[in-house]
Amino acid sequence: MKLRLGSFGLQLCALLCLPLSSAALATPPSVILITLDGVRWQEVFDGVDPEISTELPAHQPLFTRAWSQRPDLLIGTPNDGTSMKVSNPFRVSLPAYQSIFAGRDTGCRNNGCARIPLETFPEALVKTGIPRAQVAAFSSWDKIGLAIESVAGTIFSDIGQSGSPWGGARWDADTFEAGIKYLETQRPRFLYLSLNDTDEYAHRGDYRGYTGAMQEDDARIQRLADTLAAMGDYGRSAHLIVTTDHGRGSRGNWRNHGDWVQGADQIWMTASGPFFKNPPAPWAGKRQWEHADLRPLIEEILL
Repeated sequence: MKLRLGSFGLQLCALLCLPLSSAALATPPSVILITLDGVRWQEVFDGVDPEISTELPAHQPLFTRAWSQRPDLLIGTPNDGTSMKVSNPFRVSLPAYQSIFAGRDTGCRNNGCARIPLETFPEALVKTGIPRAQVAAFSSWDKIGLAIESVAGTIFSDIGQSGSPWGGARWDADTFEAGIKYLETQRPRFLYLSLNDTDEYAHRGDYRGYTGAMQEDDARIQRLADTLAAMGDYGRSAHLIVTTDHGRGSRGNWRNHGDWVQGADQIWMTASGPFFKNPPAPWAGKRQWEHADLRPLIEEILL
């Protein structure tokens, strides 16, 4: 499959790679981590998949506004030698999210796992003295609470419970609105936004809904970038990382994921911000990534 950077776009740095200044360097760095649940690399890098949909225009770009310029870091494109994979063999959501926040495989095997048994990096940030209100998570899916904290209440969290047709989740629009208001008023050092609609549409075999949810995410990421651009030194010192929890199958198996689904371990990541313009070792030139790398990466940026 040929990569079409035009569909992935050429504006993200214009939106997110904000210029540095001496004032920005004096401002403590912040990280905003966004996960788009179950979004395949195929749609991220090549738009609408004609092997799945004949109703939508083949290769129609899905991230035309927010990701229209190449990020500082782009991982998982199919032809540039980079890759990113989940950090456990199960290729489902809760094990993946626990791996992200623990920085390792936790032994969680499915979405029925108990609360994460290890201290997470958001909890570790609070231990260093960053105020609890400055370490925040907003999630559509209610089980994210079992991944971000080993002790409930350690960080500030706003976790969806209901309101969408899926059950155990609220609409991403509600999660995002709550999260961006918190960003504007609290200026957190770490903010996590966990969006879920894409995975729910995919499991239902609704490709139009799945790709439509990506276009909504496109608009949200641009709005977040515009918000940061208006936040002065805080915005100039901010870093944005966007990734997913797992991939999916291809063709007739695109709605599924799990240890039996070929390709569901292949994921992607984009990142922008001052740290990524000239990253130190071991991050400079790193080609092979996994979920477990996110914890040490974010800790190095913030600490």
